[in-house]
Amino acid sequence: MFNCCKTVAHCCCGNACCDPKSQICICPVPGGVGGGCADRTCGPNLTQAVGEAVIRVRTEFARWSAPRRNVACTGLYAIGPIAWDIAELDPPSRSKFISRYGPECTTCGDAVQVGQECHHAGAVNYVVFGAMMRLCRDANLGAPWFGDEAMNLLIVLHKTNLWTKEEAGNLDSSIAWAKAGYRGWPMSGDPTPPATATTAGPPAGSPTADAG
Repeated sequence: MFNCCKTVAHCCCGNACCDPKSQICICPVPGGVGGGCADRTCGPNLTQAVGEAVIRVRTEFARWSAPRRNVACTGLYAIGPIAWDIAELDPPSRSKFISRYGPECTTCGDAVQVGQECHHAGAVNYVVFGAMMRLCRDANLGAPWFGDEAMNLLIVLHKTNLWTKEEAGNLDSSIAWAKAGYRGWPMSGDPTPPATATTAGPPAGSPTADAG
């Protein structure tokens, strides 16, 4: 069993052609028969965990010395873990993390629940990037290189293949989550960004998330 809809608009598994927005492909093993589409389900409910992680980032930043803030803020331009991340949602970790919720989550893909809706885990991760960009802007007297336009451009550059100009499927949702963090989510009272995946009932569990 594997997800062969991951990078194409539709794919055929056996005699089925699946819509990756709401379905996942169940492909036959080599030499096997069958295959088809299964409705996607949402991964673990991270509503409280992600909110607490973002608040923790803001609290810790306020305690840091000026040199430590400068190192973290400079690191934002590397789009790397030196300055921001939710450990369970970064690319090397999220599939393993979501799979813990498992047999119920065999069709979760990279989806997690925040609020009442289902989102791509990698997109939700950008809420911390947005929060950090705002903290760094405020700590540097409104420096435009930490403004929201600069933030959006950094995400576009990171999620666009410079050779093919192909954009990542979660580009828009990543920007939406970064904007939410930049505006102060969850304390701002803003709603979560629009859902990017179909929810068919999340598996049990509301784990904590560690921002690093």
